[in-house]
Amino acid sequence: MQETAETSPLQLLFIELRVGLARSAIQAALLLNGGAIVALLLFLASLMSTPAPGALAVNLVPLKWAFAIFGLGLFIAGMTFWRKERSHPAAQAHSATPCDDWA
Repeated sequence: MQETAETSPLQLLFIELRVGLARSAIQAALLLNGGAIVALLLFLASLMSTPAPGALAVNLVPLKWAFAIFGLGLFIAGMTFWRKERSHPAAQAHSATPCDDWA
């Protein structure tokens, strides 16, 4: 049977640092993809309003692909965030300041 090695407070600090960085990266992906979808929706709304005289025709196929790609990015980032929060109870079990015992 394998024995588990004890983790030092420094190792716990590095684990929490990595978890915090991963959370920030996922939140950035959510924010960027969500913002891109909102921008596309606003652009589409401006296209659907009354057309200006002499306006150019817009091909909607690239817009469909953009919605699909940004929607997929939003879904993947959301599922990653949900999976991270659900699968790492050890990272949640530690307090926000793991080095209180150093003082």
